[in-house]
Amino acid sequence: MLAGARAPETVHEYALAFALHGTQPPDEADVTDATLDAVVAALASFDVSGVRLLFDACLLGKATPEELERAFNVSTAEVEAYTSLFFDVTVFTNDFHVIAWISQRDEKDRATLKEAHTKGFRAIRFQYAADREAPSVETALSQVLEADTRAYLALGHILPGDSRHKDVAALRKQVVTTASVLHKIATPTDAPQEASGDDEFVIKPRPPNPTLEQLVASGGQIAQ
Repeated sequence: MLAGARAPETVHEYALAFALHGTQPPDEADVTDATLDAVVAALASFDVSGVRLLFDACLLGKATPEELERAFNVSTAEVEAYTSLFFDVTVFTNDFHVIAWISQRDEKDRATLKEAHTKGFRAIRFQYAADREAPSVETALSQVLEADTRAYLALGHILPGDSRHKDVAALRKQVVTTASVLHKIATPTDAPQEASGDDEFVIKPRPPNPTLEQLVASGGQIAQ
């Protein structure tokens, strides 16, 4: 891990060198016992392939340290140490790099990583967290919208003459429909509705004309 590569530069790297090789960090590195404990915990997570996959998937799904602490009881210090040492997502400058990286992972890991990348941390949390619960309608639709939007953007280069253009148009319609439903769910039912310029014109029925008997009963005069 750092052996034979380069000298440590960050506080987490100094702590890792000490944990692995007993290399004493310099005083200016300011490696505290808490930092060392976090690095040792992160190293233990990295060394177990299943835990490493879950950790990588969560970070790929843009989970925050606080979210990981709530979902998996992982300390924020361990998350920061793991991110710093083993999985820094900032190296992926765009989706192309992420997809290429996923394609190089073991086949059994790709589905989990792809789900994390396309659906976000919520999907991983729902599948693996101990306190998982069924997502709300709004959450489920948000996940669908996010996945469909990513797919639509990835196919944005397809021209009308392409045989796949019909599928792209259908996907675009689905994205718009899902977004419209989400908007309606998020809008309170008692919120005042703003008038729009394209409202449908509707003729409202007037009260029925009174009958002859009603006119007489109300004292109305009938012309001869």
